[in-house]
Amino acid sequence: MEITFNESFANNLAQALHQPVIGVPLDLQLGDLHRFENAHASFWTLKARYDQDQTNPDYFSTSTQKIEEVQAAIVAGEPLRVWWSETPDDLSGFYWLCDQLKGHLNQLSQVKVPMTAPKIGETLGFREWANLGEIGVDEIPQYLPTTKDVSLADRQVYEYVWANLLAENAPVRATVNGHLIGVDEAFYDGLLVIPAGQKWSPIRIVGETLGQYPIGVPDWWYLYRLDQLSR
Repeated sequence: MEITFNESFANNLAQALHQPVIGVPLDLQLGDLHRFENAHASFWTLKARYDQDQTNPDYFSTSTQKIEEVQAAIVAGEPLRVWWSETPDDLSGFYWLCDQLKGHLNQLSQVKVPMTAPKIGETLGFREWANLGEIGVDEIPQYLPTTKDVSLADRQVYEYVWANLLAENAPVRATVNGHLIGVDEAFYDGLLVIPAGQKWSPIRIVGETLGQYPIGVPDWWYLYRLDQLSR
């Protein structure tokens, strides 16, 4: 079973590999990590208020359903392959998955996808992706040879890392020099592109910020922070 933490990438992966993929939209870089036990946790209300793409606004049910699919695959003893990157969402998701496998002997392999790459063609350039969902279907097969097994010993270490994340339960988790650390809510506020003397709409500010800093922070979080800064 293929697992990833980005629904758009899950769809692309399913097309590229012609097999089932579980996309688990956990948003683990943001908010209370204990929210999956509580449908009334403030995180769900916050996201529902600021998320502009509300194709399925019942975020709690969507997330818990996907979690149950992963747990069912684990109980069934299926071999799992997880696709992830060093974005905070993916890194947190990888640790979470290792914790879910605690006490189980499923084979676990991983494909760690880089978020930057040189662009070679008629013109040279540098490509940056904000998240795995930006990687096209045709580009996916090139990463298959990088598949590696995750040993039981390594999984136990990552379980410990997840336990620490749960215990800290910071408002935000960010990747700094490859390290996942807990930070406060205002951590990304300095990135918001707000030009002096110009009255840009929040949507434009967020769009400019996402374009200038492709680091995987969702648009709804920036909208929330802009709202907080305006008060």
